[in-house]
Amino acid sequence: MFKPSSTYGGHSAQSRTNAQRQFPRRIRLGGYVINTAKTVAFASVLAGRGPGFTYSERHALHASSIINKKVKELKEPIVIGFRGVGEVLDVDWMFITQVQRFDGYKDMPQEHIPQFVEGENEAKLRQLLQQHGFTHEDYHFQTVLD
Repeated sequence: MFKPSSTYGGHSAQSRTNAQRQFPRRIRLGGYVINTAKTVAFASVLAGRGPGFTYSERHALHASSIINKKVKELKEPIVIGFRGVGEVLDVDWMFITQVQRFDGYKDMPQEHIPQFVEGENEAKLRQLLQQHGFTHEDYHFQTVLD
């Protein structure tokens, strides 16, 4: 019977090595995360569809492309892009403000991932979001692996 000689975050060294090899995550992304409901509502406003119109949540991918196009047109704040993040598709969406290469893997413990810090650019993005009706409860700053 195999007994691991060391553990890492509750996982054996062997299972960690397998995860790194099979499910690498090579990029760290930082920015503000919103849910699908906020994504489709914001895209509806940006698309100028008129009062009362909201994309359905099953059109979240289309909605995200509208937001992505609009935020890339901004001179400030600098937003690298807007897209879905996380291991589960179409749940969390991010205004990406920071990117860096990183040698991580799927389900890597959050405490082992260096965290980005909010800066001046994120403060400008926060103001923009608030101007469009977002409250502090609607978004949060997060670092994720991609």
